[in-house]
Amino acid sequence: MAVASLGRGVRAPGSVRIAPFARSPEPGLIHANGIHRLVNSDPRPLVVHLLHRFDTGGLENGVVNVINHLPAFRHAVVAVTEITAFKERVKAPGTQFIALNKPPGQGFWLYPRVWRLLRELRPAVVHTRNLGAMEFQLPAWAAGVPLRVHSEHGWDVNDLGGVSRTNQRLRRLYGVRTHRFVALSRAIETYLTGPVGLAPQRVLRICNGVDTQRFAPATDVPPAWPYRRGEHLVIGAVGRMQAVKDPLNLVDAFLRLRELCPVAWPRLRLAMLGGGPLLDAARERLAQAGAADQAWLPGDRSDVAELLPHFDIFALPSRLN
Repeated sequence: MAVASLGRGVRAPGSVRIAPFARSPEPGLIHANGIHRLVNSDPRPLVVHLLHRFDTGGLENGVVNVINHLPAFRHAVVAVTEITAFKERVKAPGTQFIALNKPPGQGFWLYPRVWRLLRELRPAVVHTRNLGAMEFQLPAWAAGVPLRVHSEHGWDVNDLGGVSRTNQRLRRLYGVRTHRFVALSRAIETYLTGPVGLAPQRVLRICNGVDTQRFAPATDVPPAWPYRRGEHLVIGAVGRMQAVKDPLNLVDAFLRLRELCPVAWPRLRLAMLGGGPLLDAARERLAQAGAADQAWLPGDRSDVAELLPHFDIFALPSRLN
């Protein structure tokens, strides 16, 4: 599954051949200088999933699950910024990945490119996620996409609880041509129909579910698991290492146990699964406290379901989960 990484003015089709191209240092990533449309013989309707960045995270994992479990549709992932190796979790054949490589700053200059892209792809549905991609509902409307959906998955670290009136107004503006909004919690549903001012009949609440076949008790210990049941008491967390998830707070709480529980401290262990910008800071804080040997912070993992049953205590340090 190649990624088309579009420069300004480049067109991307529903079914593509890419020539000429230059290989990126990242395996599997293609920077296209020219993309030409071919006739797509697949009769299934196309869903374009448009989001800010396609990297490890709960929102992105939800996109993966939707794609992998909706074979009746074709799928394309369009990232406003970049697409990482996380794309390998998508198993649906023929899924397209297109990175727009937007630098920091306003995104309105991308509207013509997104309009051209959607005119080429001709999707049946465009589904944007969170405020970072919501503005592209407007070029989706201009491109004549028949069904336009937007979902809100959580709070931004700079706007916990959705109190920013600027963000409320932006959602109201960007959503003026959106057919349906999806809220992943009752709190977000109340936010959309309250401060944002959307009509209740346009908002649908669909809370995240859990695959109980995949996430279930297990006795088999994965080879990567570093601790021993009975000998160690493991405090575990799963989440992206970013400010809104507050991983450093959990690190500090774990280190505090050394003072509060000096007898139990030697057998306590910390496992934090997930990558992100605060991963190095968390590792450094543990190392400076002399507790690096009692903590396992491996970064991104694709085997969370296999590791989770071996936690003794699950901790959720996130500020708003």
